[in-house]
Amino acid sequence: MLLLVLSTTLLSAAFSCQNMRIMALDKSVVVGRTLEFTQFPVDGAGNFLVTEQAGTVHEMPKLPNCETPFSFTSDYKVVRFRVWFVTEWANTTLGGMNDEGLSVSTLYFTDFAKFKNPNKIKGSMCERAAVPQTKLATYILSKYSSVKDLKSDLNSPRFPIVWNQPDLGNPTIPVHYAIHDRAGRGLVLEYTKQEGLTFYDNTVGAMTNAPDYGWHMENLKNYPNIQRKEWKGYQYQYQGKKYLHAPSWTGTGFTGIPGDYSSPSRFIKAATLVSHLNFVPDAEGAVNKMFHLLNTADIPQGIISGGWGRNQQGEKVEFVDYTWWMGVYDLSRNCVYFRGYDDLSIKKVCLSDIPDVPSKINVEGEYLNSYIDVSAKLVPMS
Repeated sequence: MLLLVLSTTLLSAAFSCQNMRIMALDKSVVVGRTLEFTQFPVDGAGNFLVTEQAGTVHEMPKLPNCETPFSFTSDYKVVRFRVWFVTEWANTTLGGMNDEGLSVSTLYFTDFAKFKNPNKIKGSMCERAAVPQTKLATYILSKYSSVKDLKSDLNSPRFPIVWNQPDLGNPTIPVHYAIHDRAGRGLVLEYTKQEGLTFYDNTVGAMTNAPDYGWHMENLKNYPNIQRKEWKGYQYQYQGKKYLHAPSWTGTGFTGIPGDYSSPSRFIKAATLVSHLNFVPDAEGAVNKMFHLLNTADIPQGIISGGWGRNQQGEKVEFVDYTWWMGVYDLSRNCVYFRGYDDLSIKKVCLSDIPDVPSKINVEGEYLNSYIDVSAKLVPMS
């Protein structure tokens, strides 16, 4: 019953995630992402950051026509975001980073994603590595240290077959992947109905949801007027005299930038922000700047309807989409920063400090600690 409730809810969600990259003057690389989804329809669910040491073994589900399940061992320390749903972990890794400075963000790719049917993996194919799309981010974080190494394997048998796995009552989880490394290289990895495995160099440093990356880059051509500099105003000439009607406000350089929550609009805005950003000196400044950039895409509860469904009690209710959490990966210093929705305080976990055993922390944190009472610090005015 719980899985049916969640499945009905997720199928109506907006899926408005986004991914952004900043490269600082000192060559530090910081990547940020937001995770937007429909509110949980049941109690006892939540988002967690989990940590794993190098040497962690991951066993994949058994395929119908293969005798032995594929398993792999992580070569690196990894932190990744997961969903706990009442009594079990969701299959899908929502993203994370490893201690070699590689990050992966899993973003919804509705109506475009297509993965191999597990029933069609048989015979000699069983000898190859094979992972479900829900675990691909975990595999990449566990086995690769850079975008360069990953790209060299993508069209070879060394890279695993990616097959379709249901998750929490849904027949598929349609996703694509935004990948970055500490050298500043970016990659978008997609599996589509038309093209199969496709990947792009992410030169603009942004990604959202469907359509595919190539479509989004073509769509950028529709916004040639967006720039940082202010426009002088409306200019014309009449009877030999020039006229200028200057605006009485600032921000005209970004006139026409989309502001809605659709994936195409969010891509244009994200790409524009990271491309026109003033220089950031170092990683510390880039982390701070990234949270401010992500805030421009924050969706408060109640703004976007996620459709109607039934809650845990079976009652028909309207669910709302909102920003579950924000994550920022400092790839140069191997630290991840994050905040939830209710708890606005920013938490930090560095891979050098993670425990020797698998561990977890609730992304939401403690709501009351989100605010600091500074009443006692008030001082008389001079």
